[in-house]
Amino acid sequence: VCSSDLQKSTPVFRQMGIQVLHPIIGLNAVWQSFTKFDFSIFDNLFARLLYLHPEAFFLPRVILDPPDWWKEENSNELVVPAIPIDMSDRKRFHTPRVNPEGGWRWGLYTDEPSLGSDLWQRDTKHAYRQFLRYYENSPLKSRKIGRASCRERV
Repeated sequence: VCSSDLQKSTPVFRQMGIQVLHPIIGLNAVWQSFTKFDFSIFDNLFARLLYLHPEAFFLPRVILDPPDWWKEENSNELVVPAIPIDMSDRKRFHTPRVNPEGGWRWGLYTDEPSLGSDLWQRDTKHAYRQFLRYYENSPLKSRKIGRASCRERV
């Protein structure tokens, strides 16, 4: 079951006999610099979910969002919208925010890296490899049945 608020819904899923949880987690939340990663937010999330549902298995969806530091250091790699975006006179569909549960970014962002950027592709591969090392060596690896990755906004 996929949810952005699994801590509230996991007890219900457990009562229903659902064992596979699909937490959404953001690479941006753990990628502190090009060489520094802190996966404790993911460890804490998985531990809390396992506490709520000891029989659960995890199939996390990893959102490949850029951290703010990357966008600041590589502003020339960001997409420039073809039409100027002026949101001053209308409400956004989703106000940008970081989900506290898995750290993924939600909302309409206007400062996204170009998917055609060689630098973004290189750096994202590097960060995703770090995630895979963490994930494959996790003490909870017996509870993890796979992973999915995606880039939500293009």
